[in-house]
Amino acid sequence: MDGQKVDLDELEKQLSRDEKKDILGYRKFWSPRIFWLIFSILVFQAFLIIVIGLGWLDYISYQSVVSVYLGESVIQVFGLGIIVLKFLFPKNNT
Repeated sequence: MDGQKVDLDELEKQLSRDEKKDILGYRKFWSPRIFWLIFSILVFQAFLIIVIGLGWLDYISYQSVVSVYLGESVIQVFGLGIIVLKFLFPKNNT
């Protein structure tokens, strides 16, 4: 019986190590991709604001579309940030 308990404890430790290894792999894989996704959203927002500011795009004609797009993009950036913080970097690092 003690032999089975030791084996079970070792199995649980191995599973815990494998899980931590998988999570580190997810972090390495997804962190740069999410960073570049957020970066591209922000660059496009800046581009859109510059184009409107220079008068190349008529803001009055597209006011509702631009406002909705900029608001939606901000929500996407915050949403991706929350996903990253909650999933890839959990509070309990046991």
